[in-house]
Amino acid sequence: LKEKVKELLEHLENPLSELKKESYVEGYITLANAYLSMMDIESADLIIPKLESLSANVTALEKWAPRIVRTKAKLAFMKDQVAEAQEILGDSGDEKSVTMRLGFMIDSNQVKEASKLLDKKGINIEWTPEAAFILAYSGKVKKAEELYEKTKKLCTSVNPDDKSGFSPLAQYKRTMYCFLQGMLQ
Repeated sequence: LKEKVKELLEHLENPLSELKKESYVEGYITLANAYLSMMDIESADLIIPKLESLSANVTALEKWAPRIVRTKAKLAFMKDQVAEAQEILGDSGDEKSVTMRLGFMIDSNQVKEASKLLDKKGINIEWTPEAAFILAYSGKVKKAEELYEKTKKLCTSVNPDDKSGFSPLAQYKRTMYCFLQGMLQ
């Protein structure tokens, strides 16, 4: 990953041909998230101002706005700025932001608040592992088990080329289900 990150940074800073502004935005979002995946908070922190500067000049920003918000929230969370991370996410309704917010709440032991958010947003396939955890942790074990069983069936892949029998999203969810299954027993 480090080599790919270096290559991307080199490409963004010294492109072989002129890049569109949108390509820079996409590249810097990817770069910031790659640094965060490598736990290189300092480098990710340096990318955010470049990203904000570029995104101010892009007309079709709505395409990247949620990803930029999530990247900034993830950076704040990794800097142990939990309240700021949640504030950055705000009341965003996009599925990945809600999933991230629920994850932040679980990780920072704010399960009551997460339960309230879950009551407000409802259950979505994107955040079913988090929802099942919150339900089980809140003592609603039967409801968590029902959600687990219902969603497990939905995640079975219909892709005949998928040798695992599960889609990529389902593979992630399956890992969470193994954890939840242990927790629910």
